Amino acid sequence: MVSTTYALSPASEGDTVSEWRRVHGLATIASRWVTVFAERWRDDSGSELDYWRVERPDSVIVIPVQDCSLLLPHPSFRPGVGGATLDFPGGRVAKDRDPAAMVSLILARELAIPAHAITGISPINNYGWAVDSSFSSQRLWGFSAHIDRSLNLSDRALAKRVQATGKNITDLLDKLECLQCRALLMEWWIRKKSGTLTIQPHPGSTDH
Repeated sequence: MVSTTYALSPASEGDTVSEWRRVHGLATIASRWVTVFAERWRDDSGSELDYWRVERPDSVIVIPVQDCSLLLPHPSFRPGVGGATLDFPGGRVAKDRDPAAMVSLILARELAIPAHAITGISPINNYGWAVDSSFSSQRLWGFSAHIDRSLNLSDRALAKRVQATGKNITDLLDKLECLQCRALLMEWWIRKKSGTLTIQPHPGSTDH
């Protein structure tokens, strides 16, 4: 029987860390992109509970910016909701790759933007955000990508441009169903208005 101790959260001053123990596994279903675990846990009161959780690769969402406008690809079909949704470009972090290095691969695939047209990137969050801490190991990384203003984008890849104004950002938030896209857009807008976005060279620009 395997017994593992996990600290659920850092201890606050004067508090003890709440600990749960994994008693044993019940089932495992593995695929390329996700592994599902059924497990029995013992909580800090001694009760045993059955939980399902998944391990998934981290994800990257990119907000492309060209000449003060945000660029969005055409809506894509999402099996989880059974329909197409408007989203920013995104994808999974490949094994042993830095999240920032995925930016050029994602933009090339979803908007046909060549790596040499990415003049810089700005991390939106300073660490990977837990997507669903009770169920999934996946973390979300966000970047804005600064696109050379001389690049002409094909209408076949580009669905719309949204000029970065307060009203337009509010209107765009009303259209975005993806919570991850909404959270990163709001964080990007707050950091842009406060002047705390830093532009960095793009580490993936030499991949192409």
